[in-house]
Amino acid sequence: MAELCAVFAVAQLVKSKLEAVGYRVILTKTSATQRVSLGQRAAIANAAHASLAVSITTRAARTVASDSTGAITSFTTSLSRK
Repeated sequence: MAELCAVFAVAQLVKSKLEAVGYRVILTKTSATQRVSLGQRAAIANAAHASLAVSITTRAARTVASDSTGAITSFTTSLSRK
């Protein structure tokens, strides 16, 4: 859960910074725990006529030496100039 919250906080920070310099930013999630599929993210970006889609992720492994896949948390941000 900590990773979800950290990534969501970064997404919100990136959003505010980009909006401050004139970009329209659409986050694909409204909360850290919301689930949005990759297909849904693409549909949101396409519907917004996004010029760019950015995915903010973190990867957590069970241990430092682990070669397990761990967990991936991702938020996609769609950008276009206002």
